Amino acid sequence: RVGNENGTRWSEKQTVGAHGRDRGGNENAQGLPYQLDLETGRYIFVGEACEAILGYRAQELDLHLFSSLVVDSAVHDPGAVGMSPVEYSAAFRAGKLPFYRIDYLVQTRDGRHKWLSDSAVPIRDESTGRVVGSLGILQDVTDRKNIEVLSRLQAECAMQLSAATTLQQAAATAVETALQITGMDSALVHVINP
Repeated sequence: RVGNENGTRWSEKQTVGAHGRDRGGNENAQGLPYQLDLETGRYIFVGEACEAILGYRAQELDLHLFSSLVVDSAVHDPGAVGMSPVEYSAAFRAGKLPFYRIDYLVQTRDGRHKWLSDSAVPIRDESTGRVVGSLGILQDVTDRKNIEVLSRLQAECAMQLSAATTLQQAAATAVETALQITGMDSALVHVINP
């Protein structure tokens, strides 16, 4: 049995189930529930979707391996504006946050990059109140992140196009944005001049 930050005692199954419902996801929706022992860096429980999402079997995963997969991270908690991911993680471990929400860009075993949203609650030692673990879910949010990037690129392109004073500036802006969106390199682009 584990306790949450309010002192409520739940079984692991009840907690994972409730947490998954709160996030609106489950393993069928590409969610990966987990329970992490922060003192040892070992996962006490990792859902079956681990291999589908990360390319690693649940038995292989520990905090050191997961950390080695992280390419980038961003705090996804509106109450922690301006905190770096390192500061945010330290505040969670120190018991200063009621939950943990951070997005990780990870490189999977097969080399693909995926954005995962981590949403967790602290597990506290019942006698000391100290945070000793976390119970959470990782969800693949790659599509959401790609849409955010596309929206930002489109907004930047629109601003640059509205500021362009020549056809050449407008064309250069359009081509540069197309290259960023498609991931192509300029050697693959052939512009026809009528």
